[in-house]
Amino acid sequence: MDTPLTPSPAPMTSWKKWLLLGVIIIAGVIAADRIPTWLGNLKSSLLTAPVVTVSHGQVSDVTPEGFAVTFDQQPGEVMITALVDGKELNFPVTVESALSPQAVAMGSGGGGGGLINPPSPAASLPATSNQQLAHQSFKGAAELKNPFVDVTEQTKYFNAIMKIQELGLMKGSSGEQGMIFEPARKMDRAQFATIMMRLKDFYPFTADKNITPEACRFSDVDNAAWYSAAVTEACQNGLVKGYPDHTFRPTALVNYAEVIAVVIRTAAIFDSLVADELHRQIALREHGKGAWYDAYIDVGLDLHILSSEADQDMSARQPWLPTPRAWVADIIVHLVEANK
Repeated sequence: MDTPLTPSPAPMTSWKKWLLLGVIIIAGVIAADRIPTWLGNLKSSLLTAPVVTVSHGQVSDVTPEGFAVTFDQQPGEVMITALVDGKELNFPVTVESALSPQAVAMGSGGGGGGLINPPSPAASLPATSNQQLAHQSFKGAAELKNPFVDVTEQTKYFNAIMKIQELGLMKGSSGEQGMIFEPARKMDRAQFATIMMRLKDFYPFTADKNITPEACRFSDVDNAAWYSAAVTEACQNGLVKGYPDHTFRPTALVNYAEVIAVVIRTAAIFDSLVADELHRQIALREHGKGAWYDAYIDVGLDLHILSSEADQDMSARQPWLPTPRAWVADIIVHLVEANK
């Protein structure tokens, strides 16, 4: 049986070809004009606002670019700590008047900040209110409060360094180019004891009645030394110990194991659950299961006082080696956060 032939379409006339070409060109021009807008809308839809919590105040107007915080504050300086998708940002706010709302533009492009005209949300607040409104940009936020010329956002433990200097627990020193923190410099035992005693604002230490005054009198700690009071107090509180020869060795470099032990002892003094777990871990080591400092390391990891990054650094450098200042800053900041 023969298959019927399909008739061929009639050839397109020249004027129809030109008409079709013109339609295609016009459609292309319209599309090209709308593509940037379409791409911008697509980009906006893909960017989601981060999760933001702050140390005090109420968060509002959270966008992918920044956020606002409304808070009560008398005139003066206030430091706001924000947790943005798990990353900590800190920014200072200067309140010039308690009688009217203030808006602070911070961190845009890493530049300076200062008081600006209040936006409409702040303008609606009562004139007698102590509420203030601060706007914070995510870009360059931490740089605004970094006083150290030798510390950048790429410095390891950057957030901890910024936080600990704001808390007043560790300070820098004057260098040729400005204030320096020296993140990699090692710390001696006297310096570490002094820092631990600055924690009294967070941990109300009291003397351990089981420790006699004689146990805290070290032959190599002169009463006139700048660190004498801190070393004695740290010993009386049960945080630090001397050596069998009745020395403290204040100028000896403190190592990772000593730092983690003192920090966990501090946590255990004020938390019975931490103390119970520490005693259990110590008992395991007394039966030959690991080194003495493993008990403190395990408890520190369980409490998140010892971060995984700090643990890796300690393991890489070995617990008996001297600790860098930045590492000490990280573990102490975690200790403070755990006490909140």
